[in-house]
Amino acid sequence: GTLNIGGDVVITPTGLFRSALIIDEDETVNVANQLNVTAGSLISVTRGSYSAGTSVNFGTIVVTQATATYNGNLDNRGDLVVVDGTVLGSVNNNGGDLTVVNQATVGDIELFSTGTLNLGVNTGAGGDSDVLNVLDTAFLNGTLNVTAADVSGLSAGDEFDLILANSIIGTFSEELLPVLGSGLEFDVLYEASRVALSVVAVNLLAGDYNGNGVVDAADYTEWADNFG
Repeated sequence: GTLNIGGDVVITPTGLFRSALIIDEDETVNVANQLNVTAGSLISVTRGSYSAGTSVNFGTIVVTQATATYNGNLDNRGDLVVVDGTVLGSVNNNGGDLTVVNQATVGDIELFSTGTLNLGVNTGAGGDSDVLNVLDTAFLNGTLNVTAADVSGLSAGDEFDLILANSIIGTFSEELLPVLGSGLEFDVLYEASRVALSVVAVNLLAGDYNGNGVVDAADYTEWADNFG
């Protein structure tokens, strides 16, 4: 079914929806003006949809295989989690955490210096990594936090898409990347319409067989186990 609301809505423990607005499959909620989320409150939409004019999120918004449409801006100061979902309009990650699971699509996005973008890479054969798709422009700043459950089997030159956009402006001010061994490390590759994670070779110290930048007893063990 569809619920149309003509004014503003604030998701708060004392409001119309108490502390949570839950939108399930085949359900639609349309808010004419502002749809704001207070700290400790939640909007969760799964295979449904909602729309609003603008929104300030201090709580949590989870969009799972669903569509959220904003005629103005979504100002995220809390947690925004997109799981194979779409957020249409302008997303401002302004001091919040934006987490992508599998695929996320947004209209355009500005990542502020105080915000964090969380993505995961799957380095295994046939594995799907998280990708943020931006239909218009991605303005980059803040922290890029990339995790990987398994970093085995990588070779120099391997690449993993992180952001695909019509246009990319800027770079992240901080990059938190998984640590690799065996003379390899991750590097962030910035292009005009793509940000990717690239595996590059690093220069090792002579005798630094475990690739940690220090020659010590652990290197002898590595050498004996693999080369001795």
